[in-house]
Amino acid sequence: MTRAAVLALGLLVACATAACVPASSELDGTSWRGVAIAGQSVIPGREPTLAFADGKVTGSGGCNGFGAAYRLEGDRITFTDLAMTAMGCLGPEGALEERFIAILGTAERVVASGDRLSLVSPGGSLDYVRVPG
Repeated sequence: MTRAAVLALGLLVACATAACVPASSELDGTSWRGVAIAGQSVIPGREPTLAFADGKVTGSGGCNGFGAAYRLEGDRITFTDLAMTAMGCLGPEGALEERFIAILGTAERVVASGDRLSLVSPGGSLDYVRVPG
């Protein structure tokens, strides 16, 4: 086997067994349910959600709905024009949603592995599992 073939095979194996970067088209049409915000488990029944379609993302922070435009270049992701409803959200749900919005608004990277997706920012990560469908 040539050196280039060995390197290509190694990269393929590494991608299959570790975190990989999704192409923008691979996010399009996918939906995700949050499992952790900055390492803290979400509140059952108040899970944040994401749905990607046509360069836009919509979802919930656990209490309020939101929408934004997104751009993905390699593993770099940016969200712009973030808008969110303003329903009152108190207690633990409100605190988690505040952390969710802070992380979403500063997300810099996306890491995907199988049915898992993480949005990573300097303040922590938002961790998701894919919603079938």
